[in-house]
This record gives sequence, C-alpha cells and structure tokens, in this order.
Amino acid sequence: MPVHVIEAVNLTTNLDPFLSLKGLAGYASLSRRTLQDLINAPQDPLPSYRVGGKLLVRKSEYDAWARRRASRKDHSSTALAEADRAGLQAVRQRRELHLMELVRRREKRRIVAKTQRGALFDTLGRRCRKCGATTDLTFDHITPWSHGGKTEQGNLRVLCRRCNSRQGNRVNPEAENPGTARAQ
Repeated sequence: MPVHVIEAVNLTTNLDPFLSLKGLAGYASLSRRTLQDLINAPQDPLPSYRVGGKLLVRKSEYDAWARRRASRKDHSSTALAEADRAGLQAVRQRRELHLMELVRRREKRRIVAKTQRGALFDTLGRRCRKCGATTDLTFDHITPWSHGGKTEQGNLRVLCRRCNSRQGNRVNPEAENPGTARAQ
C-alpha cells in the first residue's frame, strides 16, 4: 500500500471582516450619515470600533444587530415614526401656505387691464418717458411690483420696451411725476 506524504495543508476559514462605514453603507443599503446616527443612538447603538481615525463595524455584529432590531417591537421607533410623519405634515402645510401666498400674490393685478390701457396711455402720454419713442410702448412701475409697488396710475409711467427692460426691477428715484405728460 502506497504511503502519501502531505507536504502542506491549507486551512481557510471565513474570517469575520470589518467594514468601514463606506463598505457597510454599500452592504446595508444605508447612507453613511444614517449609519453614524445609528452608531451614536442612545438606545441599542450599532456596535463599532474606532481604529486610528476610522470607524469599523464587524459584519457579523451588524447582521445580529439588524436582526435584533427588526424582530423587536420597539415603541420608541413607532413614536419616532410618528414624529417624522408630524414633521413631514408640518413641512407640507408650510409648502401649501407658501403656494397659496404665491397664488394670492398672482391674483393681485400686476398688469393693466386691457379695458384701461387706452385711457391710461392718453393720461400718461403715448411717448416713452426716457427716450421719447412712440412705438412698442409698455407701462413701467416706478416702484417695482416686486418691491411692493401697486398697479395704479400714481405708480405707472410709459416706457418703450427697450428702456423698460434696461430699468429692470430697480427703483428709480429720479422718475418724473407720472401723472403729467412729458413736454416735447
């Protein structure tokens, strides 16, 4: 019977690897920020090790911690979920109020009604207050609408589109009295 001589034996064991937060984030499908919050949680924190400046988590310890956390019925997590829902509801309400305010502001007339334009052009003059042009005329708010200026005769003047777009939404302190036509 032949005798076999074994020169070397390779034993391999599945080592329990340590994962960095980046590696654990990929493994657990969680963000690094969420993992840091779980490590610093006051109740049942995620077990971790600080080596040098790195946070490491043993894979098997994370798996056991996740199973334990999923299996227990924790009322504090229910309360936390309720708080999250209440916070989301408050954010939604603020958004709705903001949208309602935007709609309300839009409802305020920013433009001159078509029925009033002809009479207003006659009152203010059919000529640009800056360059004297008689074509492509628009109404300009002396105190811009975005700064709270009203769309009323005392706050309007006639400018050509070119001069009006140059003006932008800046307040023009040198604006002439808008109620009188420019003498030409």
